[in-house]
Amino acid sequence: MNYQSQKLDREKCGKDSRILSILESGESILLSTCLWKFSHINKQQERILLITNKNIYNITPQSTLVNFFSKVVSSVRVKRKIGIQYVSGITISKCGFEFVIHVPDEYDYRYSSLDFREKILSTLADAYSKLLKKNLPIFQTDDLTLIPYTTTKVDAKKGICRLHGNPINIDLQTQPNYDFSTTKQPEDNQNQKQQVRSSYDYTKKYKLLKYIYQGMLGQVILVQNIQTDKYYVFKLMQKQDIITTDHLHHAQIERKLLEIFDHPFIIKLVQAFETDDQLIYVLPFYQGGDLYTHLKRETRLKEDRVKFIIAQLILALGYMHDREYLYRDLKPENILLDSNGYIVLTDLGLCKQLQNNNWSYSFTGSVEYIAPEMITAVGYNRMIDWWMLGILAYELIYGITPFYCDNQSQMFESIQEREVRFSTNITISIECKDFITNLLKKEPKERLGYKKDYTELQAHLWLKDINFTEILRKTTQTWKLNLNDPLDLRYFEPEDLNLESFNSIQQDKALIQKFNQEFQNIEFNL
Repeated sequence: MNYQSQKLDREKCGKDSRILSILESGESILLSTCLWKFSHINKQQERILLITNKNIYNITPQSTLVNFFSKVVSSVRVKRKIGIQYVSGITISKCGFEFVIHVPDEYDYRYSSLDFREKILSTLADAYSKLLKKNLPIFQTDDLTLIPYTTTKVDAKKGICRLHGNPINIDLQTQPNYDFSTTKQPEDNQNQKQQVRSSYDYTKKYKLLKYIYQGMLGQVILVQNIQTDKYYVFKLMQKQDIITTDHLHHAQIERKLLEIFDHPFIIKLVQAFETDDQLIYVLPFYQGGDLYTHLKRETRLKEDRVKFIIAQLILALGYMHDREYLYRDLKPENILLDSNGYIVLTDLGLCKQLQNNNWSYSFTGSVEYIAPEMITAVGYNRMIDWWMLGILAYELIYGITPFYCDNQSQMFESIQEREVRFSTNITISIECKDFITNLLKKEPKERLGYKKDYTELQAHLWLKDINFTEILRKTTQTWKLNLNDPLDLRYFEPEDLNLESFNSIQQDKALIQKFNQEFQNIEFNL
């Protein structure tokens, strides 16, 4: 075994006599590593993946019990052996660390490897091409998780195959060196024409006042326009973080929709610019903070206030649906409030356009809000948003989502099988219960909104006293938050107000260059 092979044999299978004893004649170890394998109920299992020039092995990591039995039966650790010739392709998540090995004669394997995925895939592709003299079919998707693309053992028994899409076209000679972290080959990226980038000096226009929220990709900063004295927020994201977390596609979608959406209850872009290492969106400042903070402090909201919030969300989601977009990320954290108690939807990165009544198979959003059709991966459409609206209405009234469970697998099972239950300790109207119940129908075709979308929700008896025209104009009665001082930040978490700047972090020039190659036309002024 040469030096390079030793580097790829992380689990030292080449020195394990029990592993070597199960190899076929002429079989040599190419790679071994420890990673996560997912069961058919989405349970993570630690496994060793061993790739040879002929087979793929799924091996249980060593333990005292396994070691004892392995001395008696050398193959006890091998959970499954797959001949490379039986692999029909691999599906890769561009927004996460998962990959699926497709085996149509049996069933698929879904794995996740945080730091070694590209080596695994390039090794497998190389072994496949050398053994079969053809390319390994490669499918790529923006989905964070690959549940919709994985044919489980249960699916196989039912004759269900979840492989869909078309493989990307890669030249046979270049496939072993293909960059599996992107849809474009490295040499293509190098040949792209570079747009002249300009680093915007925002200090001449904006005064930074306070860090008010820490997000996964960056920070939200309260700022003041020096000329007009108006308050805004910077949504500040580090370019290198957008690349390393595979959120480039989401950032591009959000940039587009922040500009084109024009609705009172959807966040609107004021300005967009970049510095050498940051992407910055200038957005309106909503002094009431997010709905999650209000719910956490009040435990639950009164039914009339929930109705007022839901009415606004129906208008916002209906606006998106009219333009063939799904929101897909409804939850209290993504709903901001102004000082008069009106709401606005924010974080548009998970929006997806579905034209001509097409279906989506992405597994995304908050797990407590996931709809049954997303879990079963049969495909979904705009009805996913109305399910999430039902979950939100329930949570605002009861202080907890209807199917919540600490065990995610059990929660997914409840979402698919258990009907919604209403606590007798909290009194709500029959109409409200009916509204929520009909939004949380397991079958999308039975769900409220299936026939006439948002107009069907507006016509429900629970909302008979709502004047949607007045709400849209913001002329109806509201829940004012008594915020007389424009810098009153009582509805923001104290720990978030003590954030410090990221500007001192060492920047990776290669990652910033990759961002600049992929993300063009950032600048915008309202």
